[in-house]
Amino acid sequence: MFTIIEDPQFEEDVTVETPDGTGWITQKLRTRFRVLPLDEVTALDQGEGTGKAGIEAILERAVVGFRDLSDESGATLDGFGEWRGKLLQLPHVRLALLRGYSTAVARVGLGNSASSAAAGRPAA
Repeated sequence: MFTIIEDPQFEEDVTVETPDGTGWITQKLRTRFRVLPLDEVTALDQGEGTGKAGIEAILERAVVGFRDLSDESGATLDGFGEWRGKLLQLPHVRLALLRGYSTAVARVGLGNSASSAAAGRPAA
């Protein structure tokens, strides 16, 4: 039996190149994503009903929040509140998130198959 999950979500470590004052460092940003239906992605990309369009609108909907965030002193930060919005406004983070989401969804999609179907015949 196939179980319908109405709000499918997943967590992924997203690689982000972050400026550190002298260059760039590589960090992992533990991100909780929501899987968006294709029609919703298309509507968001075109700015339907949101006042925003493209990457900004898609990430606003797809990114649920972040885990394991801290400031430079090591204090824990809430990645599901104020810092979620702040991180989504940083261009280097935004591009990394889009790449991370797209790669994760595509990777899982490639793993789905109808293994019981013979070549050229529909699955039962």
